[in-house]
Amino acid sequence: MADSWIKLFRKLRDWEWYKDSKTLHLFIHLLIEANYRPGKWRGHNLSPGQLITGRKQLAADTRISEQSIRTCLNRLKLTGEITLESTKQFSIITICNFSLYQGENKQGNQQLTNDQPTANQQPTTSKKLRKKERKKEEMKEEHSASDDAASSTTTIDSPFYLTKKNRRLTGKRLESFARFWMAFNYKRGKAEASDAWLDIPELTDSLVERICHAASQEAVRRPQLKANGKTPKMAQGWIAGRRWEDDLQEVGPNTGNAQTDQNILVAREWAAKKRAV
Repeated sequence: MADSWIKLFRKLRDWEWYKDSKTLHLFIHLLIEANYRPGKWRGHNLSPGQLITGRKQLAADTRISEQSIRTCLNRLKLTGEITLESTKQFSIITICNFSLYQGENKQGNQQLTNDQPTANQQPTTSKKLRKKERKKEEMKEEHSASDDAASSTTTIDSPFYLTKKNRRLTGKRLESFARFWMAFNYKRGKAEASDAWLDIPELTDSLVERICHAASQEAVRRPQLKANGKTPKMAQGWIAGRRWEDDLQEVGPNTGNAQTDQNILVAREWAAKKRAV
């Protein structure tokens, strides 16, 4: 099996999941692992294009987290690439158009395996499953470490905000941006502002405090700017211009809106407590 090959057509570049690296990786892995001729394993008859496996096994083989494996499998089922039949011990995955993708491949696949024992004609993953049963405890620890490492670097299943430039704002940056957006209190141009927020280098906790404090002051001054016929700064320009570094005297809230004034006072009080800690 290791000396055989599969067909991979260039038109794969037009596939809707081609730019999703994890889904593409998993699908190619399934093509490689699928049986290329009929087989049988533990009472289950398997056709070409089928394989027996599980999420933990796929995660170990591809170094993709189990959570992302689940997401990728759901995508492949949604678009009709695979069907999946699950049992308590394993899953049978069927690649729907395997014969269209691979044909018979007599020269590439079957000729290289004509002299192999009959036992090798069982599903390609059966040996891995037996090995997994013999070393269950070791594999369990390895899967756990692999999944923890993968989960720490995976953002696709974590909360995020998509910026104007289609970048993902996640984690601590997302939390700090939400604080800034509330303090700035000018609900226009959020996607552009999030790009500018991502471009701030070395965004420390103390810098976030300073920015949010200055943003709340900007929110207080904004009504007076409008009253004087001036155009307030959009958040994107305010961040890009590093306006929090301006030496401006703090003023009391007087927006003409009681709820807005209260929000500003609460934000200031919270920022002052954080600075005092």
